[in-house]
Amino acid sequence: MALHSPLLHRLDAIASRQWELYRFALPSREGLVVCIEGKWGEISPLKGRSKETLQEAEAQLKHYLESGEKTDFFPSVQFGLESVFEEGHFPLQVPLYALCQGTPEEVLREADIALGKGHTTLKIKVGLFGVQDNQFVIKQLLQKCRLRVDCNRNFSFAQAMNLFAPFDPALFDYIEDPTYEEESLPQFTHPFALDENVEKAFTSSRSTYPSLTGIILKPTLLGGKKGCRRFIHYAQQHGLKITLSSCFESSLGLLQIVKLAHHFNLTKFPLGLDTRRYLNGDIVDSSPRFDLPTMRCNEELMVLKEHLQKVAHGTTPLSPI
Repeated sequence: MALHSPLLHRLDAIASRQWELYRFALPSREGLVVCIEGKWGEISPLKGRSKETLQEAEAQLKHYLESGEKTDFFPSVQFGLESVFEEGHFPLQVPLYALCQGTPEEVLREADIALGKGHTTLKIKVGLFGVQDNQFVIKQLLQKCRLRVDCNRNFSFAQAMNLFAPFDPALFDYIEDPTYEEESLPQFTHPFALDENVEKAFTSSRSTYPSLTGIILKPTLLGGKKGCRRFIHYAQQHGLKITLSSCFESSLGLLQIVKLAHHFNLTKFPLGLDTRRYLNGDIVDSSPRFDLPTMRCNEELMVLKEHLQKVAHGTTPLSPI
């Protein structure tokens, strides 16, 4: 007698799967990659931002792979496993902004290069130099592009207000984490976005922050689709811009973020994946261009096993998470 299709689906879900777990170490980044029956996912906790260490992520991931027991996965582990179990849909295409950082001269030089490639949206990091230098750079760039300014919570509220007072608020996409004095954010007069403490947008009344314009979501820190979903729904309900951003993952991890953007239909607002050019090396055969205004990818990336160190392998009943 033929098996009923739902039963076939259940049997397939718990069938034994071959898996391999690897470490990688680039000059400026280290992490894990997991391969389950030919599909790859990156797990790279970011030191200083992730709640889990790389060692803790490895131990949890290894336990799951060896036992098949699901648990409340760490965010980076959730992110990587989701990529392994999801179906790939190609081609992929998303808009990107360019990241410019360093001294004022370096920021302007990187901005000129990005604008020459066709970028219309730039993000600059400020806080490492004085108010006058910051204002000079901002003034120069506001004449050329849409601008996002990341303060990294480096300023007092008074300093942040002084820095942006000369500029029309309408000229900015947003100002990211403008001050460490978060109790004063309700009085901030320019459009701002939350990154490091994005939970505040979710746990506070929308009216608390009248100038809140957007939220920055890092799937490695929040836990992939599962962790980002509530923030995305909240932002869509309240008309906030949503920027998916990276944690200096390899090209494999960056492509996972692109897939997540497509899953949530977040492909109109530029993503923050320009960190790829700050990595020295990669773990894939050839990478899409993450330094151009539009990233296009037509197929899964080929991971180079010779750049990896195998940790463990096996065959275990694993059901999709």
